[in-house]
Amino acid sequence: MATTLLLKADDTARLTSISGNVDLDSLTPWIFSAQLNDVRRVLGLPLYNKILADFDNDALAGEYKIIYDNYVTQMLVFFSASLFISVNNYKITNGGVYKVNPENGESLEESELLSLVERYKSIASGFELGFRDYMKGISIPEYNPSCKDNNSSFNFPWYLD
Repeated sequence: MATTLLLKADDTARLTSISGNVDLDSLTPWIFSAQLNDVRRVLGLPLYNKILADFDNDALAGEYKIIYDNYVTQMLVFFSASLFISVNNYKITNGGVYKVNPENGESLEESELLSLVERYKSIASGFELGFRDYMKGISIPEYNPSCKDNNSSFNFPWYLD
């Protein structure tokens, strides 16, 4: 399994309200999870593998570079931010699980935290929709919108009564 992350070190801090002081080791598992669970789902396995290989080889070009620059980076940043925010208040050590409390601030209520998580998911889903619209206008061999790997599961916080 590839462990290459499709983000540059400063992408999350540059595109979100997550501080640049956040330890990259704390973000990395959530970036990796979002990459495998969300970005790979949206792109489909053939296109995901193509972009991953080109990214690894510093060979992104043409439509693949446009897809990476305009959609993959943003989807990955916002999907991973939503995951990170949802679990960052909790730390697991040999001594157990504990909640982190800021020194010069106050923790958000659970409902506020979940609202923030949903906002980031909605932003990521917006880039997913943009990607799907963009792909309607181009044709590349690695992308098949009817492929079962390309399941859409937009993460908008909609509720039916």
